[in-house]
Amino acid sequence: MAPIGLGTRNRDSLSFVGLVATLLLAACAPGPDIDPAEHQTYLVYDWNADSQSYELHPSRIETLTDPRSLAGTVAEVRGGGSIRVRNGDPQTKSEYAQAIEIKKDETPRVEYYFDGEVVVPHDFDSLMMVTLYHHLEHADRYFTELGVEPVGRLPVHYFPQFNLFGLPIPLLADNAAYAMTLDAFLIPPTVWLDEGVPLSANRGVIVHEYSHAVFNRLVSGDDRAPDPLWDPTFPDDAAAELRSLDEGLADTFAALALQDSNFISTSISEEVFQIDRDLAVKRIWNCQLQNDIDSSSVENPYLLGSVIAAALWATREFLDDTTLAEVTLDAMRAIAVPDHDFRLAQFF
Repeated sequence: MAPIGLGTRNRDSLSFVGLVATLLLAACAPGPDIDPAEHQTYLVYDWNADSQSYELHPSRIETLTDPRSLAGTVAEVRGGGSIRVRNGDPQTKSEYAQAIEIKKDETPRVEYYFDGEVVVPHDFDSLMMVTLYHHLEHADRYFTELGVEPVGRLPVHYFPQFNLFGLPIPLLADNAAYAMTLDAFLIPPTVWLDEGVPLSANRGVIVHEYSHAVFNRLVSGDDRAPDPLWDPTFPDDAAAELRSLDEGLADTFAALALQDSNFISTSISEEVFQIDRDLAVKRIWNCQLQNDIDSSSVENPYLLGSVIAAALWATREFLDDTTLAEVTLDAMRAIAVPDHDFRLAQFF
């Protein structure tokens, strides 16, 4: 099966969702069960560094144990589910760790057919979930090859929603997230971002979210509610710098894994949403920026995070990518379980 190029930065008026759905549904009826021991080549939507675009093309998925339910050694995909707030005003460590939960999620049943030796998901959501698992497997492999212990088999909630009186409320949409308290990945429904590459299909975004799980293991001591999240005595500036560091490192690893400094732009229009996350942009640290960060980075960690990511990306002038990734991970290990006196200088 030849690659089908879609979702480049210069997209035409035809939406990604409509085009891919048409390509899949026009194929044929659902086919037989898939034996993961015999069939490991799936049609997925992935980044091509040579063409600088996303393409539908065959790629190996090696860790699935049940292709129908999309369960494997890296992740377990769960469909739907209702996000429930158990405690809207948590105060203690245990209350924060148990503040939200997801109920009534279901085991997906993905349908496939064969195109030669390639396993093809039958519909759009199946393609997105298979692609999502593929990207998580590659993120796991990327960090493992850098010497990081696997984060484990995590739940991946595809399209969970908040509900009020049985009706879905779009409080969480157009996103992809690692939820630390749940130790799970969340892929909410798409509401507005229907022209670009879905966030769940953007491999850079998935590496970014997987990096948050790595940060939790290496820096936060695998704690579902580390002190900066809940402890009122933990200094705001230290907590803000830790959150910003987490976001900046996630962008760095994602860009390194894809060899694309502006990986998010295929999914989110910079012009429409005023998103500035290109790591190749030179960002200057100055006193005014410090004042802005002190006042806003608790709510917006991407402000300082983008400075951190750009600074690390700039070291590629004298460090190869593997060395940069390895020394970054070593620095993360060196600041494990930071105390109240933490400052970014300790990391750098």
